[in-house]
Amino acid sequence: MKIDLVHHYNENYQEMYDLVAPRFIEFCSLNQYDYNCVKAEGLTKDQSLNLKLNVLQDALNKTKADYIIYLDIDILIKDTGYNIFEGYNFTKDITFSKDQYGFCCGAMIMKVSKFTKKFFDTCLFVGEHLEKNCPISKSLHEWNGQYDQGAGHDQELMKSLYFSYPNIRNNIDPDLPEGIISNPFSTQNEKYESFAHHYWSRSSGLKNTIARIQADLHE
Repeated sequence: MKIDLVHHYNENYQEMYDLVAPRFIEFCSLNQYDYNCVKAEGLTKDQSLNLKLNVLQDALNKTKADYIIYLDIDILIKDTGYNIFEGYNFTKDITFSKDQYGFCCGAMIMKVSKFTKKFFDTCLFVGEHLEKNCPISKSLHEWNGQYDQGAGHDQELMKSLYFSYPNIRNNIDPDLPEGIISNPFSTQNEKYESFAHHYWSRSSGLKNTIARIQADLHE
């Protein structure tokens, strides 16, 4: 099975990338994944908002891989030898990491399939989801109807598509455990067990996130 790891960053995140990149590269080397990191420069605000979707669309259209792992640049891999495909049974076309807001598009495992390609084509076609009082999000009783205002609009767009269309729900798994990829609101046990931690720099702030990554690297 051929697997690509894909992510992106811009010049504002260069210091963070320099900290986490060696772990990503080692993770790919030990698991025999292809590593594909896109550095974006000189983007307009609108281009920046759509960058993740454009990177994924481009990767899906060009890759020869069976799966793509997408991880945000503010994720630190703690166990570079971890085989995520042995740690979890991926049965859907797209799997999102789980968090208190439902699911997080900062960590996704995608089967390179017709559905996956059409899903991200649709996201780009629909455009940014800017409605802060999204009725779809508010109806999620099991997720307490929380709208993550700290997240990019692409994430809430994906949630709205997920809950609006049964065919999309049938092909997406939103429950990759926090014991595999943890986040700031995960339990201490989940953080300890996870092979990678997502710092959520958008809500924590860039400088604070860099400081936390530096501290964790020196533990």
